[in-house]
Amino acid sequence: MTESGMLTLVRYVGAAGGVPFEYGVADCLTFVAGAAIALGRPDPIAHIRGTYDTPLTAKRQTRALGGLAGVAASSATEIPAGEASAGDWALVRNWDGTESLGLVIGATIWAKSKHGVAACSRARAERFYRP
Repeated sequence: MTESGMLTLVRYVGAAGGVPFEYGVADCLTFVAGAAIALGRPDPIAHIRGTYDTPLTAKRQTRALGGLAGVAASSATEIPAGEASAGDWALVRNWDGTESLGLVIGATIWAKSKHGVAACSRARAERFYRP
């Protein structure tokens, strides 16, 4: 990734931290998709954007696509961990057993949560995707 692209991602993550969590608007999926858009790529979740807006409808949509891994696979291509680079997505299992999609930037994964944008080690990722 170019220096300009990396700067775009860093700015995007910083700005996203100030946006309140909202299902379908500012959640882990829209966060990673927004990074792709910020980099000038097409919207990878156009096919499901606007189809959920509550915890219940998010859960239904996720189940219908085979879990969060299925949601990611419907929007991006799964790649080996060694190929993941800045701007790619990572599937992470949270401390409470739930899953999140995060954005890879170096050795860190950034994910939108109900408390802002959280960081975790890339080593926690279970799968990686390229939008």
